[in-house]
Amino acid sequence: MKKYSFFAVLAVLFLGLLIAIFSLFFSENDAAPNFNDLHEESETQISIQEQNNQTWQDRFANLSPKNYTPAVEQFSMVFTPDTSQYQPKSRFFQLIVDKNDIYSLFCLKQTLNFFKVKYSLTSTGTNTEIFLDTDNQNLLKDIQARLKIYDINTQIKEIWL
Repeated sequence: MKKYSFFAVLAVLFLGLLIAIFSLFFSENDAAPNFNDLHEESETQISIQEQNNQTWQDRFANLSPKNYTPAVEQFSMVFTPDTSQYQPKSRFFQLIVDKNDIYSLFCLKQTLNFFKVKYSLTSTGTNTEIFLDTDNQNLLKDIQARLKIYDINTQIKEIWL
C-alpha cells in the first residue's frame, strides 16, 4: 500500500509540473514588444558608452566647479593630556664609581645592602650607573667612606627624575 501511495504522489507532482510548463509556454498574455522603448534604451546605452570612452582626465575637466573649501585646509587638532597620573619629579642621587670590575661591584652591592638603601644598579660594558633613593646626606657620606676602605673612589651627583 505504501508503494502505491508513493507513486500516486509522484504522479500528481509530475502532472502539476507539466501543467505549469504548458501554461508558461502557451500563455496568451505576451504583448508585442514596444520598439519605441527599445530605441530610447539604445540611445541611453550609446551615451553611456561614449562616457566610458572618455578618459578620467576628460571627465574631470568637464566637471563644473564647486563653491566649497576642502576640509583639509581647515583642519585643526587640540590635545589635552591627562596629567592626573603624573607625579612630580623625585630627587635621586647617582653614585659614580671609578671601577667596574666584578670584585668592586660585589663590594658596592654588599655596602648598599648593609646600609639598607634602595638602589638601582645598571652595568653595561664599561659603564656602571647606580641610582640611590635616599635624601640623607650623612648616609651618602658614610657609603662613600665605607667604599674607600675597598679602594673604590666615588662621587655623588644629584639627579631629578
